[in-house]
Amino acid sequence: MGIPMNQQPTYLPLIQSLLNSPKDEQITILQNNLELIDDNFARYLREWATQTLAAMESDEVYNITINILNFSNLIQQFPLGSKSRNMEIAIAGYEVGMQIFKRDTYAGFWAQIQNNLATAYKDRIREDKAENIERAITCYDLALEVYTRADFPQQWAMTQNNLANGYRKRIREDK
Repeated sequence: MGIPMNQQPTYLPLIQSLLNSPKDEQITILQNNLELIDDNFARYLREWATQTLAAMESDEVYNITINILNFSNLIQQFPLGSKSRNMEIAIAGYEVGMQIFKRDTYAGFWAQIQNNLATAYKDRIREDKAENIERAITCYDLALEVYTRADFPQQWAMTQNNLANGYRKRIREDK
């Protein structure tokens, strides 16, 4: 169960400033607000995005979702704060992106999000490690349904490599 959005007013200005700033400024914003990148931030981001995007016009929805996805890429690689929290925030952002960019209308972009989500699950610290790796493998497999060798050779090769790394880390079943 989420924490009521009205009890977390400090997150909203931070999210808005992060989503409306270029990458280099986002890094500075994150560095200056590490105390707000806590265990509730990912949940708040997911809830805020779901509610906010549902009330917007389609062009705005896509632009904000792309900003969320770009931020997810950044926070996944962000070296400061808690790696565990950063990964949860990235996963939340990618999952929001999956709600908006559907496979049937945005196949290539959907596959890219699947690949990024898979990498986040593969590197996830929280929850069950074996389950996280299985989720990563599933996401890589889904991405490869779109990233075929013929149509997306570079993305196919990258995702194949990522999938191999997922299998290498596999705990359940046969590596």
